[in-house]
Amino acid sequence: MEHLLARRQLVPTFPNAKYVFARREWDYWGRRKEADWDFGYGAITSSVRPLVDARRVLLVEPPYQLDDEARIEPICGHTPGQVSLRIASAGRSAILAGDLMHHPVQCAELQWESIPTIDRKLAIATRRKFLEAHAGSDVLVIPAHFPTSGVGRIVPHGATWRFERAA
Repeated sequence: MEHLLARRQLVPTFPNAKYVFARREWDYWGRRKEADWDFGYGAITSSVRPLVDARRVLLVEPPYQLDDEARIEPICGHTPGQVSLRIASAGRSAILAGDLMHHPVQCAELQWESIPTIDRKLAIATRRKFLEAHAGSDVLVIPAHFPTSGVGRIVPHGATWRFERAA
């Protein structure tokens, strides 16, 4: 989320926008302290807290339907209230999968982690459930952190899965 430095105070870039957060996620991150700097504190302080302070946040309990085409769905594990955004329109759908996976190799090696994870067992189980549910489907998956273009589909690959980039 973007912000401006105004009068030495962080303020939302889009002051009339409503920012939607999973309540469980904010409950966790809102309690973090400076000692947690290497895992989230800086981003919360610079990008999220100003939105909360400006009362621009809508806290929801996922799953949560934003409108006819967009739905927030839980994908907990990496963080306590992590969510994905499913967009569906004209018979097609895509999922913005956030931190569910950080590299395509995690489709085959579910237990591999690249950054700190709050609940490792839950993160692995969530990845497995997501991969099983979307393997072989037409749903576009858009992870946030893959090293190259991250739009693709999950395909079965023996006993595991792989990420196949969309053309």
